[in-house]
Amino acid sequence: MLDFNLRDRTILLTVAGSRAYGIHTAESDLDIKGVLVPPVKYYLGTQKIEQVEGDRKRFSSFRDDLTPEQEQIADHYGMEGTIFELRKFLKLAAGANPNILDVLFCRDSDVIYSTAAGQVLRQNRQKFLTKKCLHTFVGYATAQAHRIETHRKWLLDPPDHEPTREEFELPARHLYPQDQVKAALDKVRKQVDRWSIDFRDVEESTKIFIQDQIYKQLAEINVGSEERFTAACNLLGFETNFMELVHKQRKYDDARSKWKSYQSWKKGRNKARAGMEKKVGHDVKHAAHLWRLTSACRTIFETGDLMVYSPDPYVLAIRRGEVAFDKLMARFYEQKADLSRLAVNSTLPDRVDSDWLEELSVGIVGEMIKKEI
Repeated sequence: MLDFNLRDRTILLTVAGSRAYGIHTAESDLDIKGVLVPPVKYYLGTQKIEQVEGDRKRFSSFRDDLTPEQEQIADHYGMEGTIFELRKFLKLAAGANPNILDVLFCRDSDVIYSTAAGQVLRQNRQKFLTKKCLHTFVGYATAQAHRIETHRKWLLDPPDHEPTREEFELPARHLYPQDQVKAALDKVRKQVDRWSIDFRDVEESTKIFIQDQIYKQLAEINVGSEERFTAACNLLGFETNFMELVHKQRKYDDARSKWKSYQSWKKGRNKARAGMEKKVGHDVKHAAHLWRLTSACRTIFETGDLMVYSPDPYVLAIRRGEVAFDKLMARFYEQKADLSRLAVNSTLPDRVDSDWLEELSVGIVGEMIKKEI
């Protein structure tokens, strides 16, 4: 439970999601995102807060800031969102997180609430556009592509049973303690990651983009996951019998994970979305966001600006299920190649100026703290 008034500490709140993009349906809920500066004790004391998530009840203090239309949408279709602590918000924005940049670049009419500090953030939004946008926007789009392809497989050829140990030639009883097998698997995965890249300080969307490129290059020289796994086991000095067991366990664990994901996906879909998926053979919502993200990335590198509200007729056609899966995916992979070329020739900076970012953060937090002292 919060020990402060959320509205009093919020400096910026905006509409987010499909309604901010202009690709919503009549039944779309109201998504919101924002920025807050918590009380001074969260900066000087032991308590920390990174973000506040919730639904309409959590954000009830902003009720009077909603337009009549927004209030009606929230009443009928729900409202949910996240308000980020300033320093986390700035870190994500500097990392070119697409969902965070939306808050800075959305239409003025989609700003629900803003203080002078919130206006400063939006006035300086251009400084957050960097070449990192290639990895984050395309990374998010690639993640959407993976989801679409996975869900399509489930639609066309759904798994019919839960994987068993017997199918993977594993004994009914564990020959080794499970914590030992798990530790071995963790060592192998870490070794494979080290051969690729150190991802500890890399944002998820950038990680997805880079991994996608690595796997493609490895595939071109016929180095698959099986070869990398075996090589890692050999390097770690596993005995042949144990290595074979760990290998089978990995396959079994992966199959069970996919089964659980399938069950969760099947259970969690709403009826309208499931009906559309069945009709067209793929998830049109993920598909629309896939194309929206790549188009937004193109606009960034061609114009130096980000257009959040962009009801592109092609995106809307995708959302309505009017674009065939094969055609969509072919255009997406062509677009990815074009974006890489655009980024190379872009005049955008490689990264956000860290000194400026530090000054911005200290200035905003300092002004808020002055009011408490």
